[in-house]
Amino acid sequence: MIDFKQFAKQSTPQQPAPTRKLFSPYYTLTLVVDQRERHSNDRNYFITNLSKHVTCKSSQLSLGDIVWTASDDRGEYLLDYVIERKAIDDLAGSIMDGRYKEQRFRLRESEMKIIMYLIEGDPKKNQRLPPQNLESALVRLLVSDGFLVQRTPTVDATVQFLIGMTHTLRDMLDRDGLDAHMYKFEDLANFNSICSKNKKILSSEEVFGRQLCCVNGVSAQVAETIIETYKNPRQLKEAFEEEGETLLSDTLVKSKFLGIAARRIGPACSKTLFDMYSLKKYS
Repeated sequence: MIDFKQFAKQSTPQQPAPTRKLFSPYYTLTLVVDQRERHSNDRNYFITNLSKHVTCKSSQLSLGDIVWTASDDRGEYLLDYVIERKAIDDLAGSIMDGRYKEQRFRLRESEMKIIMYLIEGDPKKNQRLPPQNLESALVRLLVSDGFLVQRTPTVDATVQFLIGMTHTLRDMLDRDGLDAHMYKFEDLANFNSICSKNKKILSSEEVFGRQLCCVNGVSAQVAETIIETYKNPRQLKEAFEEEGETLLSDTLVKSKFLGIAARRIGPACSKTLFDMYSLKKYS
């Protein structure tokens, strides 16, 4: 479990502005809940209870379940924070059906500065996967992906955490100014367009990344590592033709955290990809 207040104290803007006005008197900070967030009753409960303490609304989000915006008389600006909220059974289900890998890849590709998984419930009480499998998945989010992970026992505890996080974000905005915490593409509309799962135009790297994530044994960070060197299936196929099935065996999958030993893609995964990209359709 993370201490977000402690994280906020350690977090400093990369390029602090020499002069800046305080956030609070000029902007409204709003917590935005995805309008498709689980069941309508759950969303309504969220909005009702959050609204007693912070400004919030529901809106369509193409990625994640919770974000924050800052608005003034000139417009609305998206902050660099996104939360993927999952009940423990939903987390287990997403691991089983492959959504977990695909969601992690899309979150990494969003270029949000702070990505958090908010997990509700006790892994020991889920009905789908052994608890140790879920614990391992949460460790991977922290160590391999560099995401934050917050665990809460109930929906009520989640509401209280989000209220506290919203107040902490306001303090950070007062301390640093809006620019230090604003998403690089600025507004919610751009975020939804760029991160949409069903957007009409995908870059070749996005298509390749999603394809790789469908392969058994290829995690989001493994896919991202491969794409850094091989931008499309043909480049990977040609490299396999030159180097053989061990091409990726010793390739390091680096963690976003300094001091964490990097793991290798490994021979089994390398061979799986070699077999796949040796098929005739990639000739």
